[in-house]
Amino acid sequence: MRGRNSRLTLLTRSLISRSVFDRMEQALFIVKQRLHDDVAFEQVKETLADARSAYLAGNKRAGAHFLQAIDRVIHPSKFVEYEKRKGLRD
Repeated sequence: MRGRNSRLTLLTRSLISRSVFDRMEQALFIVKQRLHDDVAFEQVKETLADARSAYLAGNKRAGAHFLQAIDRVIHPSKFVEYEKRKGLRD
């Protein structure tokens, strides 16, 4: 029974991840409007694909780091302010 439950867990995780990432990919047009930069937009698309692959492989930490990298591209000023507050930037 244990093997069956673990397979169901993997299947469920895979379906949820695919659904979430499908929705994010469908919303990329909003990111494109915000960025006004084709190179940065392509970087976001590639990084989102990397995040999806990491999550589907079960590597949540790497997937989360990829998503944070996307956030830094879309909202760079948010991270500059954070780094200043933490004393990481002048």
